[in-house]
Amino acid sequence: MTETDPTLSLAEQAQIANLMTAQIDVLLMDLHRRRAELAAQIASLHGQDSSGLTRIDKLRTDLNAEINSSLAAIDALIEETETAAQGLRREAASA
Repeated sequence: MTETDPTLSLAEQAQIANLMTAQIDVLLMDLHRRRAELAAQIASLHGQDSSGLTRIDKLRTDLNAEINSSLAAIDALIEETETAAQGLRREAASA
């Protein structure tokens, strides 16, 4: 949580922290699912033989680069989100 509302009881603050943590957990599940989908797409692209057509092979190479970039972005989001979740869990435990 960012700031503690002085009008909330400790139990209410803990409940809010727990709800926020649950929301973050759902977000993390979605990010991990999307990451797995991208990894499967990369594996599929790597499993394809060259088409023999320069334009198609170039498109595959470009698509692979874009997917790898997206995968790196999702990895960064996962790391940031996991860090935030850990902080909320600590706050919830101390409330």
